[in-house]
Amino acid sequence: MIEEFKLGEAYKHIKEAKELHIKTNNLDGLLETDLLLLSLYLVAGDIKNAELTLNEINQKHPETPPELIECYRACIEMKKKNFAESESILMKLLNNENIKGNDDIYLKILISLLKLNYVTGGIEKLEMVRSIAENYAEQVENFNLKALLFFLISLSYEDKDKSLAVKYLNKSIESLGYEFFEPKWKIYLMLAQNYKRRGIESKFLQSFETALINFQELLQRIETPEFVKSYLADVENEKFLKILQNLKI
Repeated sequence: MIEEFKLGEAYKHIKEAKELHIKTNNLDGLLETDLLLLSLYLVAGDIKNAELTLNEINQKHPETPPELIECYRACIEMKKKNFAESESILMKLLNNENIKGNDDIYLKILISLLKLNYVTGGIEKLEMVRSIAENYAEQVENFNLKALLFFLISLSYEDKDKSLAVKYLNKSIESLGYEFFEPKWKIYLMLAQNYKRRGIESKFLQSFETALINFQELLQRIETPEFVKSYLADVENEKFLKILQNLKI
């Protein structure tokens, strides 16, 4: 449900599970529910509760891998707009030998660095990060993950090389499935902006309509007003919302 952005519904289930684990003193179950809560708060852009949950995990679950804690901390620092601190943490993690065998955490770090690059307008070792991400994107089997990586690579070229930005944007769209996928509204929004810039009005309208439909569905899925509000205020979404507001029909 978190992946599908049914955040209000997911929150209810996690809270119920946590109460059951507290009653049975199931420490493993508590860690699992706390990590799910943390994931939910991060995708919802709820910085305050994400930070509180991460601190609770750090204090009550010392067995949690420190690399995972640091990865989540870097995401929170980015959302708090402490960009230099976030980049410092992520680059240390990227060079950590313990992580290179863990694809899940390694990909989280790559994705976070590429998002940070777009949010801040540039990270120091972008070319290296992008090169690694390009290799991963070509090899990864999960289509949504592939689409996300290509999209973030496209954004990294947006202000530097429009032709490469369009190339990777098209690769991202080719990888998309028919199921719901949160970045889809952003992907089609960037495509609409590209067509608008080139004066291809019919394709602009088609892409813009697809972006709006997916954006509306996203907000309906989130459901809970507090999560909708925090998602719209999330630093990761600020630039896309401005593009949405500025594109005229």
